[in-house]
Amino acid sequence: MAVVAIPVGWLSDKVISKGYLTTTVARRVFMGIGCVLPAAGLVWLSYSGCNFPLVTAALCFAVGSNAFVYAGFYVRRNRRLRIK
Repeated sequence: MAVVAIPVGWLSDKVISKGYLTTTVARRVFMGIGCVLPAAGLVWLSYSGCNFPLVTAALCFAVGSNAFVYAGFYVRRNRRLRIK
């Protein structure tokens, strides 16, 4: 998750700073993605059977995509604490 959290945090900050999304919309989008993708990864995990590489990939996808939640949760906090 730490490997994915850094680029996702950068992406959320870039989307807000470029003006593509407001802070509220970006927060909602990243929280939504962060809730749906891990659930999809766990469904994928349940259907992967005993194939070890597939199970590992599905679990890494589910845990790694959970980083979108942190990008959505900390967007407002980081924007408020930013020092210019």
